[in-house]
Amino acid sequence: ELPESGFYTDPFTVSLTSDSLSVARCELGGKLPTETSPVVTTLDISQTTVLRCATFRTGALPSDVSTRTYIFESAPSIATAFITADPNSLFDPDSGIYEEGPNASPEEPHYGANYWLDKTIPAEITFFEPSAQTPAFSKTVGYEIFGNYSRTNAKKSFALKFRKRYGDSELEYKIFPEFPNLTVFKDLVFRNNG
Repeated sequence: ELPESGFYTDPFTVSLTSDSLSVARCELGGKLPTETSPVVTTLDISQTTVLRCATFRTGALPSDVSTRTYIFESAPSIATAFITADPNSLFDPDSGIYEEGPNASPEEPHYGANYWLDKTIPAEITFFEPSAQTPAFSKTVGYEIFGNYSRTNAKKSFALKFRKRYGDSELEYKIFPEFPNLTVFKDLVFRNNG
């Protein structure tokens, strides 16, 4: 089992078990592991790292992907969300949802750019309460760019979609302590204040 996502100060070693029938394959940086990803038995973690691993067994489907984010700094005094997605889905020059892509108009607000597309990609959110060392929850979600003209800003608003096709059909959690009656969410929007 992988150590929990969280805030760390001391380096540590991740140990994964393999045998003659199954191996753990991992990727660093957000990509999903595939059957060609490196086999990992031990991995030293000493700096901020995103790690995604799955177990692959001959003649069987791979296990679910385990995603961990290890941040080497002190936990902040505000709530924190780690968002993980395949970097190519975000930043590929042709298809990444943060990029202008091949069809962007040269004039502001660059209609036709990838960030104007109605496109949702799979992602994972891991949420921490203020100063917490372990996550309050971790969920697989849909991730899409949100907003109007603020889409042209470098820091873009985004929406997380809780749908059955990604994982859970909703989030049951008190995200906003000042509104204790709000406990069920289909969508969460992270605004860039645009």
